[in-house]
Amino acid sequence: MAPPIGFVNTQNVSIGNDSVLENIRCTLASAQREANRRPEMALRLLREIHDDIQSYDGTIESVEYHLLQGVALSAGGPSRRRLAETPLREALERANRLLLCPADLLIRVYESFGEFYMREAVTEIRPPSSNNESFWKFHDRDKHKLISARQFFELAEEFAARQGLKQDTARVQLRIICADLLKDLDPEVDNFQTLRRVAKDGGFIWTEEIEAWSKHSGGLKELGRQFAAARGFRRMNEAYFVDLLKSARKKDEE
Repeated sequence: MAPPIGFVNTQNVSIGNDSVLENIRCTLASAQREANRRPEMALRLLREIHDDIQSYDGTIESVEYHLLQGVALSAGGPSRRRLAETPLREALERANRLLLCPADLLIRVYESFGEFYMREAVTEIRPPSSNNESFWKFHDRDKHKLISARQFFELAEEFAARQGLKQDTARVQLRIICADLLKDLDPEVDNFQTLRRVAKDGGFIWTEEIEAWSKHSGGLKELGRQFAAARGFRRMNEAYFVDLLKSARKKDEE
């Protein structure tokens, strides 16, 4: 079960302003940049400040330290991923104990926990087959992990929406959509991945992605799922999603 949403108060809990704290903050910033891209590098950076962070218990920096450790372990492959839950849970517990936890940090904690469960569930990616089966594969016994992932994403989405953070809300909504498609073995996951790829390449923002996917999935509903199934899954090309994304951008600019 996912824990309840933490609260935000109005006191600043970061302490000190010395060179040690400054070094911790700089190292954490570097580790954040590398956590998903080069997780081993991020873990090495975090080990450099392991002793120093012990003196800053109960601070934002302590939450960040454990969060980044969990993210890097989660991104480090199956052998390291199994170690990620402990620091992620530690980050969550510390965040909920803070008198003040920045909104973006709490959202990242929830979102990273969801991403951890997603990675735990998905075990293999293979090319789409001729019989249109989903190309994401996961063990049935791990299906509950996708449900857990969705629960954490929902917490992140709820908190982001409550803070009025439109882009953060949309980003997490995209993760929820992905979790649902995977859980349901929906072949539309292929189209969803195409949308995500062309949106990234084209520099589209998350709200535009949500708008484009809503228009695409809304068209499927108008067509009718039963009729669509009879016709077979239709893989849309990149140009189709680029047009939807451009339409969403134009709508935002009006």
